Amino acid sequence: MYWSYGCCVSTRIRILTTACILVVFTVPSLFADGSLQELIAATGRIGKGTASSPPDKNSNDNHRHLTEHGHYHDGDDSMGESELFFLSNMVAEWVLSLPVTVPRAIFGDKQTPGGFIKYPFAGAHTGNMIMNPMQGDPVANDHLRIRVDYADNFLTQQKISTHLIFESRNRLGVDASFDYLRESVAVGQHDQLWIGDVNVVWRFAQMEKAQMRVGLGMNWQRTFVGTENGINFTYGGDFYLSKPQVISADLDWGRLGSAGLFRIRTTYGRQIGRAQVYVGYEYLSIGDFKKNFLITGMSFDF
Repeated sequence: MYWSYGCCVSTRIRILTTACILVVFTVPSLFADGSLQELIAATGRIGKGTASSPPDKNSNDNHRHLTEHGHYHDGDDSMGESELFFLSNMVAEWVLSLPVTVPRAIFGDKQTPGGFIKYPFAGAHTGNMIMNPMQGDPVANDHLRIRVDYADNFLTQQKISTHLIFESRNRLGVDASFDYLRESVAVGQHDQLWIGDVNVVWRFAQMEKAQMRVGLGMNWQRTFVGTENGINFTYGGDFYLSKPQVISADLDWGRLGSAGLFRIRTTYGRQIGRAQVYVGYEYLSIGDFKKNFLITGMSFDF
């Protein structure tokens, strides 16, 4: 009995630690600015063909010297440069791998197989998955979640979002979102646009009470003046605390046309059967368009 209690406490601490790391290191600025017109202008590909100045023919003179035989050779130690380049690559790879390796270490996930249950906390289960399922365990090979929410910054912008994520037992999945943004510009007048993304995701860390994903895909924008696209990186996860509490966090980082895109959202929800009711916060930055939104919505698990 004591061991079981200690195991539950340890699992909850690991989940909370991972959730805190994900939120603390991705908290954006709380300053908001910009309008939808500025967003459209920021994502346009203006000045794309600007020519760059030709390189200076004498720019390499400081790195070369004349030998006694009248020949030039490099003054740098090529072996030292190669070693430094190799070392810097190793350090960069290690740093970039931390968002994946740290959660996996916290979860104790060593490619442990798992299967999905019908929906979070179904029956007497404590999360959304069963690790090392045995024959006869009530597990499914895939899982689909659809969420719809409304976001408002209590100024002039509102947002309606639809999001779906499909995952399989082999840890691969598809993540997609569709956002409708609306801004009041005058009495009876408003601007509007659509943005969204589609990503292929990999569930790199999993346990009964938490799953985390990373993926790559594309962003898109549709307005009355045209369309824009760009690359997208996504990172996030779901953390199942004591029934029926769920914390979710997602980060998107990439490009949309000629503008940079950054989005972070965190939600706290309560699971009611297949449905989850949640509230949360979202920060959206696209070029000079930087907005904070309060979120409320529902999701459904299948």
